[in-house]
Amino acid sequence: MILNVLGMTGHQWQGPPNDRPDIAYIENKLHFSYLMAVHPVPGGSHFVIIYGVDRTRVLYFDPYNGIGNTSVTHNDLRNARLIIAWKQ
Repeated sequence: MILNVLGMTGHQWQGPPNDRPDIAYIENKLHFSYLMAVHPVPGGSHFVIIYGVDRTRVLYFDPYNGIGNTSVTHNDLRNARLIIAWKQ
């Protein structure tokens, strides 16, 4: 419901072993807009903004405690549960 209110579309991956995030899919959706991403952390969920994909890493902005621009390897991302949302 929240995505509908914001005019966004979303996709989720349940994670290993059978539903790993797809880097090519993420890169494709970046053609529409930056991506809001949600992933589980101990005690809840955490939101970040994905803004790029390069040969080995997914680039994102993390607002938590001033972390700012950072990245995660493709392999680490493929081993996570993830929800992404983008503006159409």
